[in-house]
Amino acid sequence: VIKKSKIKDKETFYEEISSKLCARMDDVMDHNLGAFMDVLGDKGIRERGEPMHLVWENYERTKEHVPDDFLTVVIEILDMMEAKDVSYDLK
Repeated sequence: VIKKSKIKDKETFYEEISSKLCARMDDVMDHNLGAFMDVLGDKGIRERGEPMHLVWENYERTKEHVPDDFLTVVIEILDMMEAKDVSYDLK
C-alpha cells in the first residue's frame, strides 16, 4: 500500500516505493523511473515469479504534490507491467 501522507514530491515517491518493494528483494532502488520499471519488471518483482497488487491510497491527493507529467509516466509504467502480473488500484 502506497500512502499519500508519505508522498510529498518525487523524491518521497521513490522512498515510499523503495521501502515497500525493495525490502522484499533485499535491494535498494535508484531514484529514477527506469529503476522503478526495473523493480516492477524482469529485474525485480517479476524475476521472483510473484504477482503483485499495488494499492495507492489517496491518489487524487498525491496529485496535489507531485507533477502531473511525472504521475502520467508512473501510471504508464504500471499499465505496461500489468501484462507481467503487476496490477494496481488508485484509491
